[in-house]
Amino acid sequence: MTTRFQRCRRRCTLLLCRKRWRRDLKPGVEMPAQLAAVPIDDGRCFACGPQNTAGLQLCFDYPDDRHAHACIRLAPRFQGWKEIAHGGIAMALLDEGMAHAAAAAGYRGVTAKLDVRFRAPVPLEREVEIFGEVVWIRRNVLAVRAEVREEAEVLVEAEGYFVAKGRVTDVVDFRSNRGEE
Repeated sequence: MTTRFQRCRRRCTLLLCRKRWRRDLKPGVEMPAQLAAVPIDDGRCFACGPQNTAGLQLCFDYPDDRHAHACIRLAPRFQGWKEIAHGGIAMALLDEGMAHAAAAAGYRGVTAKLDVRFRAPVPLEREVEIFGEVVWIRRNVLAVRAEVREEAEVLVEAEGYFVAKGRVTDVVDFRSNRGEE
């Protein structure tokens, strides 16, 4: 059982965090140089990190400045039900597609909201494609969407919002998002 003091302290901490979060995201405020220079992908990301042997190791290409595309053949270790990818893996594919679309538009961000619709099972050991796109950008919020397809069939789709945490301005960021060294 929590005491009145603990509840009050927790509430105050949450309010301080919210205020700090809002202050950090005001439009026109530049990020500190030490934060702006941190690359978004250090190679260990579960979804796209080439150094993460347990991960998906996605490699995205960028047809234009608002779209991202990748292909993958999921290994059996990502299985949920027999011969079907786990739902969490399917959601990770969508989230990463949206994140890379945001990066193609020049933004670093975090997922604020993700609405997923599962239309058909995502198969294992067959090639599927991930498409991500930025729908609109307002201040520090990006509306994004993504699809996982097998040939022309949409298997899973998602819409969501990303909150921008900065711009991809560093050469290291640009190259890591483009799959270059």
